[in-house]
Amino acid sequence: MSKREFSHSRPLESGSRAALSYFWASACDLRLLNFVTDTVLTGDYGMRVLQDALDGKDGYKEFDPVKLAKNEPGPRTQAFRDSRQEFIEMFLSRAVDNFQVYVVEILREVLHKQPRILSSSKQELTLGYVLQFDSIDSLTKDWIEGKVASLSYDGFGDLEDWCQSRGIPILVPEGKREHIVELIATRNLIVHNRGIVDERYRKAVPATKFETGKQRALEVEDLLSAKDLLDYVVNATDGAVSAKFGLPQVEVRAEVSARSQKRWPRRSSNRPQPETQSLPSAPSEGGGG
Repeated sequence: MSKREFSHSRPLESGSRAALSYFWASACDLRLLNFVTDTVLTGDYGMRVLQDALDGKDGYKEFDPVKLAKNEPGPRTQAFRDSRQEFIEMFLSRAVDNFQVYVVEILREVLHKQPRILSSSKQELTLGYVLQFDSIDSLTKDWIEGKVASLSYDGFGDLEDWCQSRGIPILVPEGKREHIVELIATRNLIVHNRGIVDERYRKAVPATKFETGKQRALEVEDLLSAKDLLDYVVNATDGAVSAKFGLPQVEVRAEVSARSQKRWPRRSSNRPQPETQSLPSAPSEGGGG
């Protein structure tokens, strides 16, 4: 996976309902990521303050939770680092899942808006199937749901080709398609093979340096760059698809902000807040593919 090249994680001011669902799910994951990181770092910092106070020292004054983690990591930070592979796997898998669900949901919105897109699909409808419905509208809706369900099982390349052949833009930056494929392959590896590289992964990602039978190592940078890229694709795609097909719009950024304030009311605090970029990580042992 590549270094971070995008910083478009903020959603569009307005977008589709699929975009709202995507960015809200992303916000929930990011909040949990920050909560766990903050708990680890402040736990060590609190123990350092207590220890220095009991020993009559004031060395803790030179640190805040982030500086302490970087310079004199405590036991919680060390344990966190020891489990970073599993931790990153969980959040990377959720990020990719969220992206794949978005693509399926935006397709559903497009097809419900313009069901004629499916007119070129080769599909035989039996008389028995047709007679189940009391209107063309209900038949069309069921047909669309069936097609969407079928597409959800296709690989990203096949899905992208299907969309392009029907004029539905999935906007991936030039040269980044292989990174999307790699992210999805990595997610599948985590879910289906405990993150151990197999021949299917190597076939999907021919340029990978990871060997069959070895763990697909991940670093914090992999997670952050993945989130940036996926957010960028969703923002670009949603704007293009919404404009082309006239999809109903909602105030995405304002709604995510309102939901966040309701779910996580801000509490006044003068204590420095660790950011995602401060997630403790040990020296790199090889990340990226």
